[in-house]
Parts: sequence; structure tokens; C-alpha cells
Amino acid sequence: GDVLGSAKCDCGEQLHRFQCFMASAKCAILVYIKGHEGRGNGLVNKIRAYELLDSNPEMSHVAALQSCGCPSEARIYDEATSVLRSFKIRGVLLHTNNPDKLRAVQEALPGRSSLVPVPSEPNCHNRKYLEEKRDMLHHKTLFDPSSTVSPNGFESACLNEREVTKFLSLIGLDRSSCGVNLETLQRIVRGMLAKIPFQNLSFLARTRMTVRASGIDDCLHGLGGLCFDLNPCLALVLRTLGFQVSLL
Repeated sequence: GDVLGSAKCDCGEQLHRFQCFMASAKCAILVYIKGHEGRGNGLVNKIRAYELLDSNPEMSHVAALQSCGCPSEARIYDEATSVLRSFKIRGVLLHTNNPDKLRAVQEALPGRSSLVPVPSEPNCHNRKYLEEKRDMLHHKTLFDPSSTVSPNGFESACLNEREVTKFLSLIGLDRSSCGVNLETLQRIVRGMLAKIPFQNLSFLARTRMTVRASGIDDCLHGLGGLCFDLNPCLALVLRTLGFQVSLL
């Protein structure tokens, strides 16, 4: 989710939310541990599990991992807690939905630690997975109340004519010149690259970000976002113009 922009989980979205929190927090630490992909089973096994889920929609993500010969949870958090101890931190407000992570921190740190749930914005690809994490794995999953994504997902969503005309003008294009063809696609992509900021540069520059409820809405207004904001924005614009669009 954070590396490849997968819409089937909420990893990238949660990372983005915490980075936005960090931009305005007085003190915050992001601990990023390699090797935790696919619940510690690796990206290859996670992709194998996705393949099973695609062919067996009723199967749970837990069952898919187990069918690949993997445990439903293989992560350990010793490295993460070692980082916190190296800063002589006694306790934390841990931004996560995973109670196992909180238990690991509570066992490793001498002070009081508690969990701060991170809301998730469901889509048609990850809603079932998020519900499984909540109901089967006891994650403190909260669905973002500001989300406008319906249970049926994003697949048929479009902009209205005023919105798409305004966005095209923002990236230097005229609505009347945009047909359903390769040239239009190329012009829109180039225009977005030139005019819509890819906001993780703000994290690197340590500048304050303006965070609004909807990342897609930010992109439509020229404020920018990360890949999982920019890609749906592009999809909405193209679909409104008449292109056939599928999210992977």
C-alpha cells in the first residue's frame, strides 16, 4: 500500500495520515520496519494471497495466507521497540489499529503507553479486508466519517462538468479540446505532473502541509497529494471525459 499504492489494503493511507500528523505535531516519531510486508510473510506471499482472493471472493485474507502456507501474523516488533528505547522513551501514544503492536510496546517500555486509532477510508477493493481486520483480528479499525466512498466503491464515480472543466483549466487544458484519445491522455498526465504537487516532497523539506478531509479533493483544487490521492483524481477526470478506467 505504501510502496506500490495498492488499493487492497490501508497501509499507504495510514502512513500518509501519520505523516500529516507529524507535520503539525510538537514531537512525533515514525518507525518504519523493513520485512513486515504481508504481515511479515513478504510481498511475494502477499501477492499469492491476493491471487487466491481474486479467484475466491468469499475467502478471508487470513485463510488466503494460511492456504499459501503462511501464518496469519508473522511480525515481531523487537526492532521497533529497540528504536524507541534508544531515544530513552518511557511511553508513547501509539498511532495504530493493531492491539498486538500496543502490547509489544507496553511490554518493552516502562511507562504508560496507549493506542490512538487511525481512521481508514474504505473503497470497493479493501472494505471486506478492513472489516476482517476489525472482526477477526480485533483491530480498532475506524471507518473515516468524512469518507464519501460508498460500499459499492469508486468504480462508477465521476465528476460533474463544472468540476472537470475547472480542473482541466487548472492544469492548462481547455475542456473543448479534450477528446477520448491518446493525445488527451498524454496532455492530462503531463499537466498533472507540471501543476499538481506530489506532496511527499513537503515531508522531506519539513514544511507544514495543508491537510483537508479528502485527498482527492485536494488534488482537484491543485493542492496536491500522494499517489493514492493523485491516481483516483486522474481516474475521476478521465472517466468523466469518457475514458474507460479501472483501478488496480
